[in-house]
Amino acid sequence: MILYCFTIYTPCYASENTANTISALSVKGNQLVDESGTPIQLKGISTHGIAWFPDYINEYCFKELKQKWGINVIRIAMYTAESGGYCTDGNKEYLKNLVKKGVEYATKCDMYVIIDWHILSDGNPNTYIEESKAFFDEMSKTYCNQKNVIYEICNEVIVYKYQEHNSPEFVYTNENTDINMTFSFLNREELEGDITEVHKQMYQEICNQYHDVEYLSNDILQTEKCLSIAHFSYPVAIKEDTILQVVFLFLLNDVWVFGTFHCPYTQKRDWNDIMKQMLLSIQLE
Repeated sequence: MILYCFTIYTPCYASENTANTISALSVKGNQLVDESGTPIQLKGISTHGIAWFPDYINEYCFKELKQKWGINVIRIAMYTAESGGYCTDGNKEYLKNLVKKGVEYATKCDMYVIIDWHILSDGNPNTYIEESKAFFDEMSKTYCNQKNVIYEICNEVIVYKYQEHNSPEFVYTNENTDINMTFSFLNREELEGDITEVHKQMYQEICNQYHDVEYLSNDILQTEKCLSIAHFSYPVAIKEDTILQVVFLFLLNDVWVFGTFHCPYTQKRDWNDIMKQMLLSIQLE
């Protein structure tokens, strides 16, 4: 309710050229500094989702926050999903204009402004990656000469964490974390029988966990060094995405090595064969 009271004030900005007088920021060591190298602290607030509360993009409000509260930055939160989200059923042009109005008001108040691509229920930042690229391409070109605009390219990523008792010993991933491989080690007594019997156990466990799974592969590979590797691959739905999950298991020096490999399901043709070659290259030494 306080925000709505701000409309009683008359706008009075520092000057019309504050976009040119505010200092560009950079990171020096572990400090955020201005152009002269002086450490600076950003103090401010975030709007709520502008699709639901467009009134927060308010020139009187921004001035009051600057002069009375002493803030020097405001974040414009634009949700990508949910009802009214930029990438779902929201009006893209309307939301972009709200963002631009927010940048205009913050600039006049000699404040930094954060353009926030606010993901939440979509979870995975790659879900709307093409829309994100187009949005930031437009915004960065629009504000390429302004020193006060900061881009928050992703917010509130949902990280799927392993339960402690299932946490793998090793995790290897690429820069975007959409392709990864894990390895865990099990004692010999935890899995009984030879590779053929264990292969059947794995098959049953996967069927119990994922009903009606469509297997892309389900076999036992033989490497050149006579290492037998039980190998399954199948699609798994996670949030709005589908990934290719590859599960493999082999016995190495009386220790069962359990591993997984994940990549976007859309890339399965490229990665399934590569993954198979990786397994075949495992050596006994």
